[in-house]
Amino acid sequence: MSTENTKNTKTSRDQELGALWLKKSKAGASFLSGYVLDENKQKVQIVVFKNGFKKDGESSPDYRVYLSENRNQTTSVEAVKASSSTEVEDQASTDDIPF
Repeated sequence: MSTENTKNTKTSRDQELGALWLKKSKAGASFLSGYVLDENKQKVQIVVFKNGFKKDGESSPDYRVYLSENRNQTTSVEAVKASSSTEVEDQASTDDIPF
């Protein structure tokens, strides 16, 4: 009976979809870096940035998720910072990330 219960019990590891780490860019902006697992359980590298273009009252997302580029190329952090306003850096801090 206990063997049957063990087989049906899923652990948090079985349900995990990925992992994220809090990091800081060279310019001091906070962001999350990590991976999600695709349908074949392969890691897909991602980065997460605070949406610096969101205005109060908008239904826009609070954070944006991007595929991470190869480290030998321009990093995703630098690419997003180049295309975003400096508002992203001003708003991003560990207090802004609710998890």
